[in-house]
Amino acid sequence: MGLVWALLVGLLFGLGACAPHAPKPLQETSERGLLSAQGTPLSASALTAMAAQADYILIGETHANPCDHAAAAEILHALAGAGIRFDLGLEMLPRESQPFLDQHPSREDLARHWDAAWGYPFTLYAPVLDAARAHGARLVGLNVPWTLVQDFRDGRLAPDHPALPRALIPPCPEQERVLADQFALHQKMRPESTTKLNDFLRVQSLWDSVMAETAIQWRRQHHRPVVILTGAGHVERGFGIPYRIAALEPDARMLAILPWRDASSQEEAVSSCTPHLRTAFFVCPPSQRSRLGMLLDFQDAITVQRVEPGSRAEAMGLQAGDRIVAVGGTPVRTAEDLHTAAAAAARRGEAMRFTVERRGQTITLTMPPR
Repeated sequence: MGLVWALLVGLLFGLGACAPHAPKPLQETSERGLLSAQGTPLSASALTAMAAQADYILIGETHANPCDHAAAAEILHALAGAGIRFDLGLEMLPRESQPFLDQHPSREDLARHWDAAWGYPFTLYAPVLDAARAHGARLVGLNVPWTLVQDFRDGRLAPDHPALPRALIPPCPEQERVLADQFALHQKMRPESTTKLNDFLRVQSLWDSVMAETAIQWRRQHHRPVVILTGAGHVERGFGIPYRIAALEPDARMLAILPWRDASSQEEAVSSCTPHLRTAFFVCPPSQRSRLGMLLDFQDAITVQRVEPGSRAEAMGLQAGDRIVAVGGTPVRTAEDLHTAAAAAARRGEAMRFTVERRGQTITLTMPPR
């Protein structure tokens, strides 16, 4: 969810790494698959035909999901293969990175810069960045540094500060209701937080308004479509960036390409905020790489797909195939449940007790607090 989840507790997820790999070509039909806004099969050629008509192509992802990044890389290869010349705008890098990016840094220098600017490692995003650079796409920093976001939230930035967008566009009513629900979840997970709902909404508006404004300025200057890689929550239902682009450039043609987790994903293609937004999906399971050193699948239950050697997950005894059913005695079935239970244990300073189903048996594994 990008900033929303950055404001929430990231206790378990997001700081793991995965080895870079060469993306596979996007096929007409594949195990991953492409779907239309109606949830029907979509060919790669149909997707690129839609993209060829777009000024902005917004690819939504979950930051810690390796499948999402592999799919995004495949999509970039497909766009280039269809003759679409594009530049890649990144939520992950601030606008002040642009002079550095314009120097076409080496992969090693880009990795160092990335890891200093973003909370998720370069290796996790390497397939996407390698694909973009292989096709001559320029990388574009879209955002503002987190330190400035904090200053903005706390009222320490002058209204004419150059880091601020020219227009701070508030969320549409439908998104405001969704953000209010997410804020309530944040308060549940962090009851000691003093953040107010209005501050939360203003920060989200800053994040999305800056990215939209920067993408528009770049396209107008360089006369190329801009592919925007960002957390799916900044794109779903036409919220976030699409809504702000439409406000600033009413005639903009936009295509959102979002991850399909299950049948409920189709709801993300319906919006009263940006009704002319076209949407397609790539199929990826709801998995996340944990900073504890494991890859988790949330499709039917919380299942450990892989445990990294030498990780904390391996040290506590977790194994591939384990199903995590409770943390600290609290039943868990979703990523949200896992975040909430882990945050509660951390607040109490307790060891995290994982109740695990393994080959027909229920066992308890304990991870001491750091």
